[in-house]
Parts: sequence; structure tokens; C-alpha cells
Amino acid sequence: MQRLVIPVNESVAAAWQEAGPEQRARIISLFCWLVEKEEWKNFTPASFSALLDKISDKAYANGLTEEILDKY
Repeated sequence: MQRLVIPVNESVAAAWQEAGPEQRARIISLFCWLVEKEEWKNFTPASFSALLDKISDKAYANGLTEEILDKY
């Protein structure tokens, strides 16, 4: 795997610093998927909302419910 350095705002940098290894791995996986599948090219508020709905549906199908998320 190669390293990539991207500029981010202070709140993103702070959130990254606070994230644990598992959370960082998830963020990296999501970022890689967005870039590899070129999902970012057609982002609009509506398409982003639809993408979040897909992710939510997949998470729910895999047993990740709102009740579980509310614990964190």
C-alpha cells in the first residue's frame, strides 16, 4: 500500500488524531472505495444522500442497528 498525503481542515485532522486504529481502517477503506469506484466524480447533495442511504441499508442488513450505534 502506498502513502498519500492530503490537506484537510483542522476539525478533520483532530477527528483523525482521536480515531482509533479500527476507525482509521474503516475511513481508509471508505476513501479507497470512493476513489477506486470513481463515486466522487458525480457527487451532488442528492447522490451523496443516496450513497449514505445505501451504506446505511448495508450496515443494517449486517446487523448494525441505530440502537447499537447509539451506544457509541
